[in-house]
Amino acid sequence: MGANLNWLAVQGVDKVDLLERLGFVEAGLSSDELNVPVACAVLPKSWVVIASWGKGLDLDRLLPRASAGTLALGGEMDDRVMFSQLGAFQDGAPAWAVTHDPDRGLDNVTVQGEPPGLLAQVRAELVAEQAGDGFEDVDYMFEAPVRLSERLCGYHPEAPLPVEWKILEPAGGRRRPSPDLRLADAFRSELLPQLEGSGWTLAARDAEFRGRAWDVTRVLDGRRQWLSFTWREDCVGPAFETSFLVFSGQAWDSPHLMVGAVRQMRAAAPRQGGAFWRRLLGRADDVSRPRPEDRMVEFVGPIREDLAALDRFLVSGEPDARIEVRFGSAESLRSARA
Repeated sequence: MGANLNWLAVQGVDKVDLLERLGFVEAGLSSDELNVPVACAVLPKSWVVIASWGKGLDLDRLLPRASAGTLALGGEMDDRVMFSQLGAFQDGAPAWAVTHDPDRGLDNVTVQGEPPGLLAQVRAELVAEQAGDGFEDVDYMFEAPVRLSERLCGYHPEAPLPVEWKILEPAGGRRRPSPDLRLADAFRSELLPQLEGSGWTLAARDAEFRGRAWDVTRVLDGRRQWLSFTWREDCVGPAFETSFLVFSGQAWDSPHLMVGAVRQMRAAAPRQGGAFWRRLLGRADDVSRPRPEDRMVEFVGPIREDLAALDRFLVSGEPDARIEVRFGSAESLRSARA
């Protein structure tokens, strides 16, 4: 699946004030911005970024509002058609824009206004990378606007940062009840201690790591292992998915030996139905309906079992029906133990 999203990054603003100004409200939590329609996070460089998978942000409308009294960047990336763009607004007015449009020819980048001098450095790097790789027919300049975004505000859609993403919804839309948001606490209090007991640590503690805030890593038999958790929690309920990667060495850029996932994505059980018919017949709601904390205990229990099974598999290499290997072979784990 190709990357198809746009984003807005605003420098040095209060997130609450910005969301109110742009007409958004927080509606849940997510492990990243790539599995929900709109999400926001505060980046380490004091930029607030709002990203939308499927390019759901109206940047023409939002950029002037977002840039009042500051600098705002608006980016777009669609690697299915190799189109990318980064524009800047300052104090409500357009300042510059950098666009890569494949319809204008290979390696074509057009510039409006006066973008930062970093653009020349980025283009020189891409020219050198293309020459070094020897792929003359590959359009490396597609990366120029996106890499410029990373250099300026820290955001690149394909280089995730260990930050907490909040799911956003339009403030003027139909408001739904706020979610209970218990999954993050359950991860810290139950899942992470279980993982730490088997030698896993939060990968974000490693300065060379680029990934989700909740991912964990360890080195076993001289090989780095990485568990990546994709999850969300909103008014629909929580969902949680675990994938794993085993490297051939300890470095993050070591070749991949094996990639896989726990087969079943854990989703919350459907909410108890029948409320409409109970109201229609004049009956009270079922007082035995589980409380939010009880539902979270029920949700987290199978995840703990999945993680225990995955840990045993990554140590022994013995097959498990819950584990799906998508690349490589478990034989590589068994050979490392021999």
